[in-house]
Amino acid sequence: MGKGLKESVLSSLKNIWILSKKELRLLVYSPVIYVVGVFFLLLVGWFSMLSFFNTGVMNLQGFFELLPFVFSFVIPALTMRSFSEEYSSGSFELLMSLPLSKIEIIAGKFLANFIFGLFLVIPTFLYPISLSLLGSFYWFSLIMSYFGILFLLGLFVSVGIAASSLTKNQIIAWVLGFCFCFALTIIDSIIFYLPSGFLDFFRYLSVRAHFESFSFGVLDFRDVLYFVSFGFIFNYATYVIIGSKSR
Repeated sequence: MGKGLKESVLSSLKNIWILSKKELRLLVYSPVIYVVGVFFLLLVGWFSMLSFFNTGVMNLQGFFELLPFVFSFVIPALTMRSFSEEYSSGSFELLMSLPLSKIEIIAGKFLANFIFGLFLVIPTFLYPISLSLLGSFYWFSLIMSYFGILFLLGLFVSVGIAASSLTKNQIIAWVLGFCFCFALTIIDSIIFYLPSGFLDFFRYLSVRAHFESFSFGVLDFRDVLYFVSFGFIFNYATYVIIGSKSR
C-alpha cells in the first residue's frame, strides 16, 4: 500500500511538472509578458533608488512597501491567460478530458506562473548589491524580506488564476485579478471608515500588514498562516469554478 501511494504521488508530481513546462513555454513566447516584466523592473528600480537618494538610508524599505501595489498590477497580467485562453480557444474541454485531476491542473498552472514570477523578482537582487557597494547593508532583514516575497507572489498567483477561471476574456480576467489583489493590499488603509468592532478583522485581511513583518526581518507564524490559508482559499475557489464549467 505504501508503495502504491508513493507511485501515485510521483505520478501526480510528474503530471504537474509536465503541465507547468507547457504553461511556461506559452509564457515565454508571449510578448505581453516581457512588456509587463520590463515595466515591473523599471518601476520598482526607480522607486527603490529614489527612496535611497531621498533618505540616504541603506535599505530597500521603499521597494518592499511598493511591491504589493506593483504585484497587484503585474501578477494578474501573468496569470490572466491561465484558464481564460483555454475557454476562448476551446481547449478547456480537451484539458479536462486528459488523465489529469483538477488539482494537478491547478497545481501545474500555479507552478508555471510562480516560477515565471520568480524570474521577474530575481533581477531585483541587483538593487541591494548596488547599494552594498556604497556601504554596509543589513542582509538578514533583506533575506527575510525576499522570503516574504515568495509568500506574496504565491498568494497573488492564486488570486490571478482564480480570476482567470471566471471568464474567457483575458482583459476581464486581469481586471478581476487586479481588483482582488489591490483590495487585499489597501484594505488596511480604508478600515478607519468602519465601526471599531470590525477593525481587527479587516486589518488581518490586509496583505501589507502581514508582508510588512517580513520586510522588517520578522518571521511570524501568523503571517505564514495568512498567506498559506488565503492561497488555499483562492485555489479551492478555482477548483470549484473549473469543476462547474466542466460538467
